Amino acid sequence: MSLINSGKNEPKAKYGPGKLVVGPGVTMKGTIEGSDEVFVEGKVDATLASDHLVVGVEGQLSGNIKVGEAEVHGSFEGDLNVSETLKIYESGKVSGTVTYKQLEIKMGGQINGDVKPESGLTVVSENEKGTKKG
Repeated sequence: MSLINSGKNEPKAKYGPGKLVVGPGVTMKGTIEGSDEVFVEGKVDATLASDHLVVGVEGQLSGNIKVGEAEVHGSFEGDLNVSETLKIYESGKVSGTVTYKQLEIKMGGQINGDVKPESGLTVVSENEKGTKKG
């Protein structure tokens, strides 16, 4: 996966203030703070807080992550807390302790571990909607 969008369903990094891009072949370990968006195409093991996280197709992210929104095209392992929407794409693999408000998994995407919506949310299937009384 490169930073140049090939027209396929691949993410594209948006450069600008508050953006961190970890490119292919780059390995990073530590704490990441103060970035609005983090785009991982390399290998990162970190404690990370950000508004928006994108793990590219070749990206590998592990650690303790707290974000507003996350898109996973590559792999993630660890603790992932997403206060809004977690999207796992066809090539995405997520494992560990995962908390989210909304979850979207494309066909082929994988999720494994302790997975749960944020506390206070109720998950209702389409079949249950017609039978609930309010």
